[in-house]
Amino acid sequence: MYGQQQLEEQTARYTQLNESFEQYFGVQEGSKLFSAVGRSEIRGNHMDHNHGKVLAGSITLDTIAVAAPTTDSVITFYSEGYDQKYVIDLTDLAPKAGDDYGFDSGYGCRYSGSTENCRGTRICSH
Repeated sequence: MYGQQQLEEQTARYTQLNESFEQYFGVQEGSKLFSAVGRSEIRGNHMDHNHGKVLAGSITLDTIAVAAPTTDSVITFYSEGYDQKYVIDLTDLAPKAGDDYGFDSGYGCRYSGSTENCRGTRICSH
C-alpha cells in the first residue's frame, strides 16, 4: 500500500505506535498490529446499504492500531490527537454523563442479549 519510497516513514510510524502502546499498557502478550486502508466516498455516503449507488475512491491514508485482548470485559482505547483515555465496560452499557464516544459502545453485546461472553481489549491507534 505504501510503496518502497515510503518504507522508512511507515516503519517509523509503526515503531512509534508500538512505543505508544507500551507506554500506555506495558508489554502485552498477544498484541497485534492492524491497518485499515483509506477510502473516500465522493458521492452516495450510506447509500450502498439502501440499494443506492456509491462513487468511492481509495486514498493513500490509513488508520493503524495495536490491540491486545484482555480477560476482563473492559475496552481501553487511546488515540493519537486525543488527550483522553476512553474506557468502556461491556457489563455496564448505560450511557454516562460526560461520555462523548459518538457511538453505541455496547451494541454488539446488547444485540446478542448478553454481556457474558464479551471480552475487552486494549487499543492504541494513530
